[in-house]
Amino acid sequence: MDAFDKWLSARKAFEHAALGFLDASTTLKDVVTRSEASIAKGDIVEIVLGQHELVAESFHLIRSRMQHSQRILNAFTNISAQRVPISKLPAEILSRIFSSFLASSSKHENDALLNIILVCTRWYQVATSTPALWNHVDLCTSPNPVYGESSSRFGRVKLFLTRSRGLPIHFHLPSNRRHFNRTDMVELGLMLQSQEATVGSIELHGRISYSDTDSARYSLTQSMLTLISTPGRSDSLRALTIAALRPSILEYSLIWPSTPLAQLGELTLEDLVGPACPSLAQVTIMLSKCPLLHTLRLRNLETNLDDSLSPIQLPNLRLLDISNVPGVVPLLSSQISPGANRLDVRLDLRSSEMRLNTGATQGLFLSNVFSLTVRQLQETVHMGSYLTSTPNLRVLILDMCHNPTCHVLDPMLEYVASLSANQPPPGLQALGFMSGAMDSELMAKLKKIVDAMRPRTLVFINVSFSALRDQDEELAEYRHFDRREAFSGYFPSEDEKWFRSRVDRIITYPIYPSQVYKGVDSFLEHLAGFE
Repeated sequence: MDAFDKWLSARKAFEHAALGFLDASTTLKDVVTRSEASIAKGDIVEIVLGQHELVAESFHLIRSRMQHSQRILNAFTNISAQRVPISKLPAEILSRIFSSFLASSSKHENDALLNIILVCTRWYQVATSTPALWNHVDLCTSPNPVYGESSSRFGRVKLFLTRSRGLPIHFHLPSNRRHFNRTDMVELGLMLQSQEATVGSIELHGRISYSDTDSARYSLTQSMLTLISTPGRSDSLRALTIAALRPSILEYSLIWPSTPLAQLGELTLEDLVGPACPSLAQVTIMLSKCPLLHTLRLRNLETNLDDSLSPIQLPNLRLLDISNVPGVVPLLSSQISPGANRLDVRLDLRSSEMRLNTGATQGLFLSNVFSLTVRQLQETVHMGSYLTSTPNLRVLILDMCHNPTCHVLDPMLEYVASLSANQPPPGLQALGFMSGAMDSELMAKLKKIVDAMRPRTLVFINVSFSALRDQDEELAEYRHFDRREAFSGYFPSEDEKWFRSRVDRIITYPIYPSQVYKGVDSFLEHLAGFE
C-alpha cells in the first residue's frame, strides 16, 4: 500500500532527523559550557535560545496532530471490530443485499445476476435459493449455459420460472434484442402458457422503424395477451406496457383481454399502428376491468373513433397521459369518472385532439385535476375553456418543445384578457415552462400573464433566456447576428428582480428534476404545495 509505505519512510526519516538534531544540540551545549566565555559564543547561545521556542512549537504541533490521528485510528479500529466479514453474513442478509443490487440495475439485467452467482460457491447457493432474484425475465432466446444445465434456447427462461417458485413473474422484452425469429417466439409463447406461473408485469417494446424482428415481437405480444386473458394468470398483474409495434397489414389484429384485471395499476399503450392498435371500444373494455388503475398512458395510437363507448369508473386514477390519439380526449374524458384522488393530466391540445365538442371534456376537468401539462398547443381557442373548467388546478406546465413559444403565451394572454371580476383566475401554486427559449418580447408577455394570474412559483425547466436587450435587437438584425449565441440558461437579472416582486419563488432546472412521464412524482406535488 503506497500510503503505508510512505508513512513508514517518513517516520524513519523523522526519527533519524530528530536524533541527529538532539545529538547536535547536546554537542553544542557541551562545547559552550566547557570552553571559556567569549562574545562570539554569547551570540551563538542567544541564537540557539531564540530557536528553542520555534523548535518546541514545531514539536508541540507534531505531537497534537499525531494525537488527533491516533484518535481517528482508534475510532476506526473500534468500528472495524464491530463489522462482520461478508463471508460470514447470514443468508437472509446476503439475499437482501443481492435484491437491492438487482433493483438498482437497469431492468434487472441478467448480467447483473450473472455477476453475483459467479463470485463464489456460497453466493451461488444463496442466489439460487432466493426466489425474488429470479422473477424478472428478459424475453430473449439466446442461451447462456452459465445459468444452468439446460442447453435449449429457452433453458434460461425456464430456469428463471423454476427458481422464482411461484412468485409473480415480471416479463421484459427490450427493443434492442435480435436473438429470435417468429418460430422461436411462437414456441416461447406456447412454453410460457404451459408453465404454472402468474404474471406480475409485462413490458414489451418493439422498434420504431419496421424490421424483420417485428413479426416475431408481434407474435410474442399476442401470446402474452393470451396469457393474461387466462383466468387465474392475471390476478397479480400490476403493470402492462406494450409499445412500438409495427406489424404487417397482413397480420391478424391483436386480441385484447376482456377478463378482469383486478390488480392492474399501470397501463401504457404507445406507438401502436395497424393490427397492433386497439380500438377505443377495446380500450374502454379493458379499463372497465381495472378498478385499481392509477396510471393510464395512451400515446401515438392510430385508432379509429367509436361513439359507442360505455362509462368507465376509475376511482383510483391519478395520472392520465394522452398524446396523438385523435379524438380520444373528448371521448374518454366524457366517460371516465376519476374519483376523489388528485389527478395529474398530461396531454396535447391540437385540432385533431379536439375534433369533437370540447364541452365533453368538462366531466374530466371538473374533477380534482391538480396538475395540467400541455405539450402541444395548436388550438388556442381551447386554452381558456380548459383553465376555466379546472377549479382545483394548482400546477400548470406548458411544454414549448413542439411549439413556437408564441403559441403557448398568446392563448394565455387571450385567457387573462377575458377575465373579469366575476371570473377570477385559478389559484395557481405554480406556473411552469419547459423546453424552449424566452426572448425580451416573450418575457414582456409573460409579465402580463403573471400580473393577471399571480402564481406563487415560477418554474423554468430547460429554458434558455435571451441576453440581448431591447435596444440590441435592431443591431442584431442589422449584423445578421446568430440569436442562438445570445441565449443562455441564466435568468436576466432585471427581469428576475421584476418577477421576484410578484411571486414567492423562481425555480430553474437544466433538465426535468425527475423521470418525466413516469408517474405522479414528488416534484409536481411539491409545486402544488402538497408536501
